[in-house]
Amino acid sequence: MKYYISKYKRRIYAIRTAIWFLFLVFVYAVIFLGNGLIEKGPVNNEIDDFKARAVFEKTTILQGQTVTYYKVTKKYDYEDTERFIYDTNRYQDCYIGSMTDIILTSRNPLRKNGNAIVRDISGFFAKNFFIGHATINIKDDGSELIEAVGNDSSNNGVRISKNSWIETEVRYGNDAQIIIGLRLKNTTKESRDKITNDLISLVGHQYNFLLPFYSKDKYYCTDLISRVLKRNGIKTNYDSFYTTGNDLIVSNQTYIIFLCERVEEGYFNIYYLSED
Repeated sequence: MKYYISKYKRRIYAIRTAIWFLFLVFVYAVIFLGNGLIEKGPVNNEIDDFKARAVFEKTTILQGQTVTYYKVTKKYDYEDTERFIYDTNRYQDCYIGSMTDIILTSRNPLRKNGNAIVRDISGFFAKNFFIGHATINIKDDGSELIEAVGNDSSNNGVRISKNSWIETEVRYGNDAQIIIGLRLKNTTKESRDKITNDLISLVGHQYNFLLPFYSKDKYYCTDLISRVLKRNGIKTNYDSFYTTGNDLIVSNQTYIIFLCERVEEGYFNIYYLSED
């Protein structure tokens, strides 16, 4: 009899635990959704302010697509235009940004998923929360970056990659409606070197597929960036919640230096920060 009572209690405990877990997941999801939608306004303001300073430069063919360039005039003292941002005269190996610059997108990370419901839900969050993908540069000329990847079965985890954002998103016309380049405020060569070395030390670590849930030695893309920056005294995730691209954009530690938007198939606008 005691055995059956004990077995019954264990089942009750398991059911209660499952209910509490589902409740916590639901609460977390509601907070995450509300927080992200609130951040959307400030994100749009940041983008609109950047584009409002733009001056037409030229229209050309880049990677087989029609691209219109706009210079964005420097306005704030913290905007560093001395380091490399973007070269509009290069037609091959077009890199975005310099060392420790962050690049992110609203691209749907599950755009190739065969399940339409999963694909649409993923697309909604990617578009509104900028959780498509995020990387951070480790070279002064922008040629290399570090990223945490979870959709490449042959090479998942933290890895060093070529900065191929323009090649993959413009040449092939992928569905990254917006690509944004961010620069950290008031950094020095020494602080950038330290951040880069810390990033490189994490190459080979596994991807965190549980995303919202913290893992000491596993990372997702925006999580990798915000955690390494935090270790170096730069807090880019002001709400200390799940780190999204929105958090990185609205952070008072970053500012926009580059923006590429897909106007329609085959046509792109590129805005980049310039001294004049």
